[in-house]
Amino acid sequence: MIEMTMIYGHQTPSKSFMDSLMKKVNAYGTEPRVLIELDKFSYVPGVKSRFDIVEWIFKNEINDVNGDEIPAVNEPDFQHDTGHEPDKHERYEYIVCAAQDACRAWGLDKYAVAFLLAICKHETVFGTAGKGEKRKGSYVLGYGCPGNCNPSYAGIKTQFYYGAKRYREALGSKLPEIALNGLRQSDVDWFHEGGDKGYGRWVWSADGANWKRNVWINYQQLVQQDLSCSSTQALSTPNLFSQFQANQAVQSVAEVPAFPIEGSYFGSHSGDARVTSHSSKNSNKTRSNHRGIDLSLNGGPTVAHGKNIVACWEGTVKVSKYSSSYGEYVIVTHTNGWETLYAHLVRGSRVVSVGQKVLKGQVLGKLGNTGNVSPRPSATNPLAGTHLHFEIWKNGWVYGGNDWIDPYPVLTGAQKVSADQGQDNSKLEIIENVRYNKCYNKNGHLSEDFLHLEDVTWFTDATLAQKFVGYKIGAIKSGEHRSFAYKHNFSADGYFEYNFIADLKQGDTLTIRVDGIPTQIYTHEDTNGKIIYAPPVIVKYANVSQGGANSKIIDFHLESSSGEAYFGLGCFKVAEVEVAYGNTQAEVTQRLLEKWHDVGAFVYSDTITLESDIVEWEINNHFDMQSATARITLDNSKGLFSPTYERNPLFPDNLEESIYSWYENGQVQHIISEATPIRIYAGYGDQLIRVFTGAIKGEVEEDSTERTITFKCVDMYNQLEECVFTRPLSFPPVDEKTGHTEEEPKVMWLKSSIVQAIVREAGLVGWRYTLEDITHPDFIVEESVYLDIDKGERKAVKLDEHGHPQEVQIEPEQTIGGYKNPYVETAQFQIGARASDAINQLISDTMYRSYCNRYGTFILEQIPTNTSTKWSFIDEENLYGLDSSIDYSRVRNHLMIAGPAGFEAKVDHFFDRDLTIALKGNVRTAGIQVDWLDERFGSTARGQKETVANRLFYDMKRQSRSYSVVVKGNPMIDILDGCYIYDRNTSSSGYYMIKGNRLVGNQQGMLNFIELTWENTQQTD
Repeated sequence: MIEMTMIYGHQTPSKSFMDSLMKKVNAYGTEPRVLIELDKFSYVPGVKSRFDIVEWIFKNEINDVNGDEIPAVNEPDFQHDTGHEPDKHERYEYIVCAAQDACRAWGLDKYAVAFLLAICKHETVFGTAGKGEKRKGSYVLGYGCPGNCNPSYAGIKTQFYYGAKRYREALGSKLPEIALNGLRQSDVDWFHEGGDKGYGRWVWSADGANWKRNVWINYQQLVQQDLSCSSTQALSTPNLFSQFQANQAVQSVAEVPAFPIEGSYFGSHSGDARVTSHSSKNSNKTRSNHRGIDLSLNGGPTVAHGKNIVACWEGTVKVSKYSSSYGEYVIVTHTNGWETLYAHLVRGSRVVSVGQKVLKGQVLGKLGNTGNVSPRPSATNPLAGTHLHFEIWKNGWVYGGNDWIDPYPVLTGAQKVSADQGQDNSKLEIIENVRYNKCYNKNGHLSEDFLHLEDVTWFTDATLAQKFVGYKIGAIKSGEHRSFAYKHNFSADGYFEYNFIADLKQGDTLTIRVDGIPTQIYTHEDTNGKIIYAPPVIVKYANVSQGGANSKIIDFHLESSSGEAYFGLGCFKVAEVEVAYGNTQAEVTQRLLEKWHDVGAFVYSDTITLESDIVEWEINNHFDMQSATARITLDNSKGLFSPTYERNPLFPDNLEESIYSWYENGQVQHIISEATPIRIYAGYGDQLIRVFTGAIKGEVEEDSTERTITFKCVDMYNQLEECVFTRPLSFPPVDEKTGHTEEEPKVMWLKSSIVQAIVREAGLVGWRYTLEDITHPDFIVEESVYLDIDKGERKAVKLDEHGHPQEVQIEPEQTIGGYKNPYVETAQFQIGARASDAINQLISDTMYRSYCNRYGTFILEQIPTNTSTKWSFIDEENLYGLDSSIDYSRVRNHLMIAGPAGFEAKVDHFFDRDLTIALKGNVRTAGIQVDWLDERFGSTARGQKETVANRLFYDMKRQSRSYSVVVKGNPMIDILDGCYIYDRNTSSSGYYMIKGNRLVGNQQGMLNFIELTWENTQQTD
């Protein structure tokens, strides 16, 4: 905010000077008066959106517009819990659904489902025998059980997830043939022995011959059966996406990438791939800013050097060149914005060029050691530093960017990305990558991503006979509180999901927060010692370059008043979700949902009027200020205005009941406090007029010596200064499919309509509640125009009276000075931008000003360069003092203004005659480039440039020459009013405009301290 240079400080003029002037004012016989109204608001429990905390939650809504149905999202991998031990039929149904889900996730067909179920029947008789029994960990496929089973692979859905992954890795080369003819017996042998992963090196079981025979028999039976999924999984994720029932299988889902070193994969044998340096987003990182993964081969550089480097997916070559850091390198662009980078290739080995289409597995070059590698190659060791540096970028490679992901889980298949959409893919795909998923009934270990685990234990709920992780009874004493949290860095849209048990007593609260914002608040009325399945908390991925923007912390905060509250997590999951589509016509729309939390509301209850207790007051307004301010001093000799006043035996002199203070929520509240609405009226006798509408803001100063209390206020424009956008605003709106606006939007917005939209966003519409206030409009916004040649009829977006955007046809209006053309604009404001700054950005180069008037109405209007005389101030009548200040040292009387093409293109020259005369013919020049000028119509946009010049000349003249006068108190005076000044003592006579007005009063009367600037008698040439 630009502060006004005060004519006098609040300690001046001196009391004697003020008294002498007030006697002159009072000599007219009508008593000056000031009256203040303060509005009392009372707290009531409940929800009222204007006053409550808001959490903005992004959610994806998927609509299929070509009629094809879309498969439902895979549900979380939680323990099947129907309230009783499932029978064999229920367990079989659950297993079939798990097989279907896993195969769908890996893009596999019905033959894969039947094959995995055939393994399940052989290994554990569909989870009813051996290590497949529930009490033994449900290793239904025998995966991870070469001897003692690895608990990392426990659980039915986990078993099928890894089984399907193994199927794709082992049979990847045979999938096209299998899709046509089904599995052959030789395929069973190929799978069992490791297949594409390395035949004979990845054997499924020790009982090879018997296993292959029984699984083949089981497969032939099962493939003829109806294996559709009919059961409902427990603890689902409802409404994460629009729910659709699938009528056919997905033709292809995210493809496992071709390993970038041809013929290799991770392993321990010679020639197998190994990681020499993980990315800095991997927990095994050794470098702090490593945007990719370094790969080499077991056996050393002689084995690795010269190996073919291939494209992980189908795509188009974006870069193929040499750099000092990457050496010989290639970047390939894939579908859905993914890009891969392959660096340090052998000099001259690149066999692809920019723009070339490449297939999955196609050779790009050879593994080498060019560029910045360590150790560096030398004459004695020319193969030193041989490795492949490999990167994966989510929205395209950007120098110094942060939108890359760790390639390791993608190469291992643990994470799926939508970078490969095949030619035959006509279905929308929903790809879910589970980052953390655990139930704690059998194992209470928490990963290193959990934070603040003091007092967190693994305890048993006696009633349910189940185990949970959290705070047991008595862990948090009465009056204490604790929190523990989980931190995750999201690389895509995702969600947190969990279930829990809690028992809260009267006064206990459980708050679930994400990055400090509450998403759920539970009290004793919400919990009864039973498991609660909480709705998922959706996290929107932020496509920004700064680090940490997508690092989210969910914390569980328990506040115990009773000392008997407890809380424990039963299951907890973190997942990332991608939505991709191939040839289908699908709409993926980001919807912004408002979630309001019941933190109570403030409701208008009464108005308190002050008059006799007012000692001093002033209202300060200036053209260079955004918000007008007020300062009030009250007589506090009785102590009633003290914010802490209360009738209490400790203060025997406090005998009066105060209407200015009251108890609320266990605390003393006072009318003179932050954000209390205020209206100030001033005038003479019974003729009072509103001079200020706003709210108390800032320090309340109490002077025990003078027995006064002083507070400050700001007008309604301060709401724009305090409003910070909690969501991005774009005009025109961001395209719902692409996530960005068009580079050349066909229909732009009127500047005035953008301003109106910002005013609505800041809450300056609908705030009035008193009868008098309701009679005044919330805003008055002039339509934004500029004078120029006839630019022709054009379309623009304009808000209607309800704030809804309407596309209208605007025809230039002919005037004496030219044609009025619409001021149009495209604008984008990010989260965190201030509403007042956004408006200033829109109008700073125009002849428009924005402010809130004495009634709180927001005004956007053209700045007048000439105004009719409204007031006359004449010495010995109503003019009591005059001072002048003239300084032309910084003005410019010649402006060169260019459009977005710069000064090398067409430049227009503008002169101001008044400033030229003031400078005695000396030419002082400044060059201004205005990038937003619209020169697409073939004109020079001279009208728009002239508007910019007029505003600059106006500001220079306004600041270079001013008068300061003291006049009889007049509450009707407004900024930019015209006035006539006559003062014989200084030989001053002329017409001026008011640019600053300080209305000051005390118990003797009131005065205006006015700052004037010259009136513009001559515009630009």
